[in-house]
Amino acid sequence: MKSSKKRLIVATSLVAGICVFAGAVFANYSASNGYSVYKKALINMIGLQNYTLEVSGSASIDGEVFSSGVSRELYAAEGDVNLNQSSTTYDVMGGEYGDETYFQDGVRYQTWRNSEGVHTSIYDGNDDYYTRRDPVDFSTLAGGMTGDEDTDSRMIRFMELLADTLVGDIKNNFVYLSGDENSSKYQLQLDSVQIPELFNAGLSAMFSAGNADMEEYADDETYYQQNPMVLLGRDPIVKSVKSIFDVDKNGLLTNNVLSIELEGTDQNGVKHTVSFEAEINLSDVGTTQPQRIDPETLENIEYRESVDRRQQEVTIETTADGATYVITESEE
Repeated sequence: MKSSKKRLIVATSLVAGICVFAGAVFANYSASNGYSVYKKALINMIGLQNYTLEVSGSASIDGEVFSSGVSRELYAAEGDVNLNQSSTTYDVMGGEYGDETYFQDGVRYQTWRNSEGVHTSIYDGNDDYYTRRDPVDFSTLAGGMTGDEDTDSRMIRFMELLADTLVGDIKNNFVYLSGDENSSKYQLQLDSVQIPELFNAGLSAMFSAGNADMEEYADDETYYQQNPMVLLGRDPIVKSVKSIFDVDKNGLLTNNVLSIELEGTDQNGVKHTVSFEAEINLSDVGTTQPQRIDPETLENIEYRESVDRRQQEVTIETTADGATYVITESEE
């Protein structure tokens, strides 16, 4: 299932780059240049210190959803309660997975939810990778891209140039729809003949490598359920891309609805369409107040004062079937 998810993520990222590849063209806010407005709105989101962010998405094949998820994040840099963060994902096999992260009073609470139940860890120790207590490390927007302002500015400049090169004439397809003194709405809509060949070529190369062994599982229905992207074959194309977004008077992206369709042919010559849908909502900028949780309500708590107080010894045992990795821990 992990390999399937990786292919899904890479495919989505590759195609979505047409309309969401972040850059920093600091143009004037105007109805005549939707491409520049979009890029400026994306970059303006980076580094926000107070916001509510909601993201939802789904993936379907031939109209049937096989994966979906939703996440919500309330972040406030100042105050005793800094972060409420939750996400839930659903897969084609009926699995439901979720996690929640809370920061309050300098302590991080993290819960995981799966078929085996709910587990909670409380981190209150040294600022190593596992027990760090800075909420900015877990925020989507507040930490920037790398955590370093100078590096961020260089990356933004590079991404701006790359985006302009990849997008090319597509920027002319950003259309102003409506607006008032508070916000403006734009749309980007592309069909297959408008998609740059570079994206289709990259998509084809990726699927050719990822689905090279699909013939071995021709009669394995479970494999296809766990790896539905295999039905696109080895040479899919981008069928359509659509993005509708709202930008407020402060130049922030407040809503963005994205949809992407891929079309391919399976090994039996049957055509299939995979669709990706996503929606992003940004609200309560500057007024968000994450809610305090009661630790007494959390289940199956494990207190982790500091993971780095334990030494980990890794033993590699070679068997007839290959290498088996055994990890043992011992207290200092």
